Parts: sequence; structure tokens; C-alpha cells
Amino acid sequence: MVEGGGAVIGGFLAEGAAQQLQLYLGATALGSTAQRWIKAPLASTMAEARHATLLSTEVLGDDVCLCYALGEGEVEGEVAA
Repeated sequence: MVEGGGAVIGGFLAEGAAQQLQLYLGATALGSTAQRWIKAPLASTMAEARHATLLSTEVLGDDVCLCYALGEGEVEGEVAA
């Protein structure tokens, strides 16, 4: 597991070193002054983009966690909720 800022997360995604991604979406909008959560050039077009498969969702109060497998298929041992 890696937890970090936009540069760390972007580096792992750019190198294809991440097999799973957990996104936590909060019920607060920060707008254009917020820090980017991925600071790396990953793709120029949708066709070039690495696609993810939704494994599970979890409601956390007013927020939500989305768990994705990156690349081909599901992550071994993960079960969709």
C-alpha cells in the first residue's frame, strides 16, 4: 500500500506499479485552488488511458470510498461489495 500526494501517486500510476486504487470522495468542494491528486502525465486521450474495474464501494458518512482494480481483471482475493 502506498499513500502519498499527487506526485507519489502519479509516479506509481505512470510506471504501472499500482494494481489497485482506492479513491475517497468527500462531500466538500475545494475548487480550482485545490492540489491535484495525480501529478503526472498519464495519457493524452481516452484511448491511451489505463482503465480500471470497480471492485467495491463503501459509504463513510457523507463520503464514499471507491476501490478499483487497475489493468486486466480483478485483484486476486478482492470481492466486490
